[in-house]
Amino acid sequence: MKVIGTRSGKFKLKKKDIHINAHKRLTDVTLNNLKDLHLEKFPVVNDFEVLINNKDYKRRGKLISLYSASRNEQLTTFPCWHFAEAFLKDWSSSTIPTGTIEDPFYDIRKGWQIFIFEYKGYIYILQGNEFKKKIKTIHTWYRTAKEGYFKEWNKLVKQYKGKDIKVIGTKSGEFYFKEIDTKIHINKNEKLTNVCTNNTINLKELNLEKFPIVYDFEILITKKRLSKGFGKHIYFYSACRHEELGSFPYLDHAETYLKEWRIRDIPSGTIKYPFKDLEQGWQIFIFEHKDYIYILEGGEYHLKKNKIEKWYRTPKKDYFKQWKKLLKAFK
Repeated sequence: MKVIGTRSGKFKLKKKDIHINAHKRLTDVTLNNLKDLHLEKFPVVNDFEVLINNKDYKRRGKLISLYSASRNEQLTTFPCWHFAEAFLKDWSSSTIPTGTIEDPFYDIRKGWQIFIFEYKGYIYILQGNEFKKKIKTIHTWYRTAKEGYFKEWNKLVKQYKGKDIKVIGTKSGEFYFKEIDTKIHINKNEKLTNVCTNNTINLKELNLEKFPIVYDFEILITKKRLSKGFGKHIYFYSACRHEELGSFPYLDHAETYLKEWRIRDIPSGTIKYPFKDLEQGWQIFIFEHKDYIYILEGGEYHLKKNKIEKWYRTPKKDYFKQWKKLLKAFK
């Protein structure tokens, strides 16, 4: 086989004019108007496959593709989900991307976005350009039987289940910290300012809906000491973004104090009383709101350094699951 996970055993991408939607575009598609689409016009893919290429793509690992062998067409890909062979190791049926028409699975990166949702026995998949300014078109849109969609994903997940990991606590099993592209940033280098003023925390004034969602949030501790003489450190990480999302630079020798930690020690709080830590040149806030954990990290708020450089949210259940997994490893 030339690819992993495909029943056809082949993956040929010849340049041709054939396109599942005949190059027609859907415009002005948003999370709120999916019900207004003519779903009955979406073409049906009966030989839907989920596969992972054997080849390393531009030194960013393998990528997942949604494919139709009869059409000889890659229907969809996840161009920013790098090192798929890594993060698939800890996936399960509950991790498979899906949602409802009211609350679809949604991901957006630079120049790319995707919607996936279930409706009346089908899984609908829409992929297009990033939704901003005048770039808001869906160029690939189709549906496939719900049963076949999950069967293909589960087949791929099963193949990678339980692989040996190279770091402690991570579901991806990989930590490409030194290879991170500094141009890739979850907030596109947009900073939040004046989150703290005069020792007052102004979290209630934030627009929480704008916080990007990290669906593959991980907490890990590397086996190697990255800082000589200071022991191991904890990192927040996203394998599909290939990005370190945060860390605790002043919590030295994490391998020691994690042995004493309990569930009550997991950093969390409320929007009124968040978990917060402040050290020279660094601060962090972590709080729970509805179904998400919000994380804000940046420079110390003294001396005009009051800038939050990384701000995002992750599902609450995933946040605590990752912490509990790490604590269990050191118990």
